Parts: sequence; C-alpha cells; structure tokens
Amino acid sequence: MDVWQHGNLSADQEKKRLALVAEFRSQPELRETRLHVGISPTRHLIFGALLGPGRLEVFPFAWSEPGRSYNMLCYLGSDVCGHLGVVHGGLLATMLDEVFLRCCSEALPHAVFMTANLTINYKSPVYVGRDVAIRVKIISVEGRKVRVEGCIETLDDRQPRATAEALFISVVN
Repeated sequence: MDVWQHGNLSADQEKKRLALVAEFRSQPELRETRLHVGISPTRHLIFGALLGPGRLEVFPFAWSEPGRSYNMLCYLGSDVCGHLGVVHGGLLATMLDEVFLRCCSEALPHAVFMTANLTINYKSPVYVGRDVAIRVKIISVEGRKVRVEGCIETLDDRQPRATAEALFISVVN
C-alpha cells in the first residue's frame, strides 16, 4: 500500500511522515490498515463530517498490534482551529477517543464498547497544517473493562502534545 501524498506538506514534513511510516512498517508485529474501510461516511464523525479540505484532509493510516496497541497517522488541515492556527482540543479528544476505541475493539473483537472515562492532559498546542501520530496501548483487560493510555504527538519533534487515559466498558459481550 503506498503512502498517501498531500500537496500542502513541505519537503521536511513529508520526510518526517515517510520516516514514521517506515518505522511502523519495520515492526513485524504491527498490521497496517486503513480506518475508513467498511464504514459509512454518513454514520461516522471522523470519516464523515470531519473528513475533507481544511479538516482531516486525507484518510488516516493506522497500524495495530491486535489486543495490545494502535497507532494512527493523519494530517490536520487549517479549518480545525480552537484558536487561530491551533487545533481545537475537542478534536484532539475525539481523535484519542476514536483510536482508544479501535484498540479496545481489537482486544475484544465481538464486544460493543462505550467510553466510561476519558482523562486528557494537554501539554502544548498542536498547530494546523501538520501530521500527528496518535499512539495508544492497552494497560489492562478485566472482564468487560479495558483500560488504555496514549498520546498525540506531532511529527515536528515527536514530543507528546496531549496524553490521555481511558476506561472502556463492553455493553455487549
């Protein structure tokens, strides 16, 4: 599967994106996937209302180690601001929640999950016009409960811009 291209990236941003993709692809335990496959855009926030010019401009790529971790790479356009040029914190929370859910769903594939608790610590701003990596991992699975933790980092410096932890509960086994 080829890495998607985006005309708004500088040569340096493209180089950093390709380096992260190569890093994920070099780990044999990770499985590469496209998140949008099999999802109706009219029934999904990330792949419906938030996808398009100025928002999430390209379908995100993801790599998972089923039952253990999930990593997503996506580009944030110019129209997802809370403050001028800064990505809205609510969008970052939504993206973390979505990736946490994907990770939980691979741990218990026949379960239907609801977010019971989501705690986010914002460390520094995420600016628009950049790629972000969302990295999450499962901390524990106890019956119907799955605890996860993760972070959002920009490819500029690979430092966490937001960290989070969550508890998901299966409402259907």
